[in-house]
Amino acid sequence: MKHHNGPHPYRCILEGRLPRCNPDLLLRLSVMVILCTLAGVAIVRAQNPPTEYEVKAAYLYQFGKFVEWPGEAVVLPGDTFSICTLGGNPFGALLEETISGRSVQGKKVVAKAMANANEALNCNILFIISSEQKRLEEIFRILHGRSILTVGDMKNFLPQGGMIQLEIEQNKVRFEINVSAVGRANLKISSQLLKVAKVTNDPFPD
Repeated sequence: MKHHNGPHPYRCILEGRLPRCNPDLLLRLSVMVILCTLAGVAIVRAQNPPTEYEVKAAYLYQFGKFVEWPGEAVVLPGDTFSICTLGGNPFGALLEETISGRSVQGKKVVAKAMANANEALNCNILFIISSEQKRLEEIFRILHGRSILTVGDMKNFLPQGGMIQLEIEQNKVRFEINVSAVGRANLKISSQLLKVAKVTNDPFPD
């Protein structure tokens, strides 16, 4: 097993900074104006590799920095920016630990676990757990018209109306963006993020 002496790839996503990363650990790196994000991060082959959900938690936080919400959508009770989970919480305490003390668009980031889609109507980012796959149609019906960035890691998440799908390919976490669904929610994704994502433009029905 190779030792990794540079900044941890998990930290690369979380801090959004240009690291001296071991090339064996990264698929490709795109340097942003201020931040960086990764198209794929290896979750094995490191001395202390991050877990799958450590990487996903870091991505959820960084997505908030590369998506533009309508003005009223980021002003929530308590002046917070909410990253929510729906359908259980595979992150455990990881998501809360990841965002602790951090901010997005000048708002304090908070993690919330939602019991149902109706509770998620004030979320900025909603990670939908795979256990909810059979209820996706109902969930998206409830969320329709809301400026909520929906993220999932289940198969066929995008064709059903999801916005960002996280996937593991060759031990790397990658993501695909459904720009049609994003646009319908009146959200705008940075071109810098699109450069490191697989993009779907199919006009899924409303």
